[in-house]
Amino acid sequence: MKLSIEENITQGKLFTKEKLYADAIESYQAALLSVSTSVQQTDICNTLGLLYQKMNLPEKASTYFNQSIDLYKLLTDEQNLREQAVVYNNLATVCLASNIHLAIENYRIALQIYTKLTENGQTAFHPHLANTHFALGEAFQQKEDLYAAKTQFKSAVKIYDQLPEQAFNELKAIAHYHLGNLYTEEFNVYDAMTNYTKALGIFLNLETGNELKFKPYTAAVLNNLGVTYKSMGEAEKAFDYYEQALRAYQYLARHKHTLFTPYEAATLNSLSILYAETKSFEKAIAYSHKTVDIYNDLADESPESYTHYLATSLHNLGLFYFELKAIGSAEKYFKQALQIRSKLAIDQPEAFDADVCATALNLVELYQGELENKMDLHYQTLGLSLLEDVADRLQKYTENRPVLMSMKSDCSYYLDYFNRISLPQLQLENTFKKIHALTEDIHSTIYPKEKIIFQKLIVALLEEQLGQSPQNENLKTNLADEYNSLSWLYLQLNQPKKAEKILLKAQNLDKNLPSLQCNLAHSYLLQGQITEAKSSYLSLSNQKSRENKPYVEIILQDLDKLNSNEALSDYFDEIRNLLLVNRN
Repeated sequence: MKLSIEENITQGKLFTKEKLYADAIESYQAALLSVSTSVQQTDICNTLGLLYQKMNLPEKASTYFNQSIDLYKLLTDEQNLREQAVVYNNLATVCLASNIHLAIENYRIALQIYTKLTENGQTAFHPHLANTHFALGEAFQQKEDLYAAKTQFKSAVKIYDQLPEQAFNELKAIAHYHLGNLYTEEFNVYDAMTNYTKALGIFLNLETGNELKFKPYTAAVLNNLGVTYKSMGEAEKAFDYYEQALRAYQYLARHKHTLFTPYEAATLNSLSILYAETKSFEKAIAYSHKTVDIYNDLADESPESYTHYLATSLHNLGLFYFELKAIGSAEKYFKQALQIRSKLAIDQPEAFDADVCATALNLVELYQGELENKMDLHYQTLGLSLLEDVADRLQKYTENRPVLMSMKSDCSYYLDYFNRISLPQLQLENTFKKIHALTEDIHSTIYPKEKIIFQKLIVALLEEQLGQSPQNENLKTNLADEYNSLSWLYLQLNQPKKAEKILLKAQNLDKNLPSLQCNLAHSYLLQGQITEAKSSYLSLSNQKSRENKPYVEIILQDLDKLNSNEALSDYFDEIRNLLLVNRN
């Protein structure tokens, strides 16, 4: 039996209510064949468009929406403008995925209609006008036209602020959230913070009515406020918002594990990085371990989605332990990260080769430190093995991204270092590290009797090295300089004989340094050997130091200092006069 128009429409409504969309479409299409008025045709075409939209068949939905629009154009009644605007909005929504430009065009037509209606004093259309501004904002955001998106979201918020109904607070909050994201894209952190804060206030109020629906929004805003305050350099506020976001995501994960546990892990990771940036590495490690634990579970459940996050978390854990000089733990987690990243790079080299290189280079840096500290050439072998792999992976990249250029530079440096290093060189470099530390100790003391303790250790280190490398001319020069520094301290302590003995050892190194001759002259003076002293001083009278300073001035300053340190001689004035006469 053939059903009437009204019966088909009633049946279609029932099928729609039961979500039997295909059956509903069949009923409405049967009704469409029988209707005679344009108004009925437009309504049914619009309904069919919505049903096809629900079935995710955008092309068929567009066909019926366009038929509905064509029919509306034949109607001159201004009361149909509202329905026409609804159809344009529906058509725009269908076009979003396939044709963003057409979607924006249809939203704009709907916006023009609603603007015209509100200009006629019909305040009932203000919510529709605001919602269309909102939809246009999202469309422009999808198109990456940030300025136009901001303009539309601001217009939506302005209207939402004037509406008495609370029903639109959700969209208002989301608009503020979008504005926060857009300002973040522009590095305008203050306006981003302002909009996120407004969104947070609204979402928190909405939570009281439906916590599970709105807490995801609240958590997202809290997280973004953490990011924003971190960018503003306000670490304490960033910690506070990250911690609030973490608690929200933990609550949500208890209710919807699969959906929200990844967000919990991401927030833990953000906290670990922030603690590391504030040099609180113990806390960074604690949060990083929690992150690794969650990503371990997620990677077991969905390896394609989360294994690379696990690798990154392990890499970060290695970095944090490295900062604390916990070398064993750092190496352990770097190796775990490297193993995972290397496996990922087998199938997706373009996506993961750079990650492999980053972790490998951190391990190389660790091995360099171990090589120098332990002087164990096994670490040289480990470093070179990693570097060969890194060099092979990096040579595939031709683009000049800063991170790639930096890794290529590091790889080149480490290859040169590990290829040329030898045990004698390591021993020598280790000696100079110790000397540098002892030199810092000397500079941190005041009195010669304190300084000489460290200076003797420096001399002993260099003597030991020279014994192992007797032909090393640089070592001889360094040792001669340090002998000279030691002799000067002996002179200040009024021990000229010890100074002379040290200076004679320096002369045996065949390093003819004027500074040695100067201190030797001082030692003669303090021992009362005036003839030898005068001869040595006069030989320096026309010479200059490495800093191009005349030795006459250096000698005069030395004499003043020796005298002030109670080094005893009856000939200070005689030598001063001799030098002054000779200078003139």
